[in-house]
Amino acid sequence: MRIGIIFIAFIVLIFSNGCSRTVKYKTVDHYNIFDVDVPDYFKTLVIPKSNSQFQIGDRTEKFYLTIFMENISELTELGFDSDLNSYSRICLEGIKVMLGSPKVIEIDEFKYNDERKSYRITKFHEPTSDVLVYYISFFKGKTKFYSMVTWCLESDKSEHLETMTHIHSSFKEK
Repeated sequence: MRIGIIFIAFIVLIFSNGCSRTVKYKTVDHYNIFDVDVPDYFKTLVIPKSNSQFQIGDRTEKFYLTIFMENISELTELGFDSDLNSYSRICLEGIKVMLGSPKVIEIDEFKYNDERKSYRITKFHEPTSDVLVYYISFFKGKTKFYSMVTWCLESDKSEHLETMTHIHSSFKEK
């Protein structure tokens, strides 16, 4: 009887640990410009057709992070406004064109103690029949605008949402 109880407890422990995944994070310092926490299984990547300055993720999980940086003074010299609303609006218009009219919703899940605009974008991709969900945060640093994008399959959104929230909330300009 006692062996049976121990065996059942062991089986319950194995299955309960297998069903929940605890994500461990590592802090990545990007050339002393910013720090961001990412899952410890993320690796540096080269994402085709991306000109972002920071690319990391896991191809097996189909879960990615990319960060774009733009110098505020260079944008103002080109005639762009230096406020966050204008920057995020211009970037979103480009994303909408690039993705072909995706569903865009402003969200407040990635609250931070700086000025930030965040959006959830959902898009069906015909070549693969995948539906992807993107979370995008725009914010203004001391001298740069940052665009942080995380994405995964929509079917994996519930698995990765807490991690995405942590990633977006952990970003700190140095």
